[in-house]
Amino acid sequence: MRIDPSRFTVGDEWAYRQSDHAPSERVRILAVELKKTSARLEIRFLDEPDERVEKVPGSRLRVPWNEVESFDALMATGNASTI
Repeated sequence: MRIDPSRFTVGDEWAYRQSDHAPSERVRILAVELKKTSARLEIRFLDEPDERVEKVPGSRLRVPWNEVESFDALMATGNASTI
C-alpha cells in the first residue's frame, strides 16, 4: 500500500492495527522516519499501562484517532478498501 508520509505529524494520535483483523489501538506519533514512498513511525501505545513504544510501518496507521469509530465500522463490514 502506497501512503503519503507527509500526513504524519509528531504528537498526533492515530488508530494503529497490527493487522487488518486486529482491534484498533490508540497511539501517539513520537517520530517520523521518511522513506522514498513511505514512512516508518515511532509510536507510543497510549492505552497500555507501560505505554510501550515501537517502530512500525506507516501503512499500519490508517486513520487519525478521531475517525476510529467509522473506520472500525468499515473494517467490520469488509469495506476497508475504500480507505
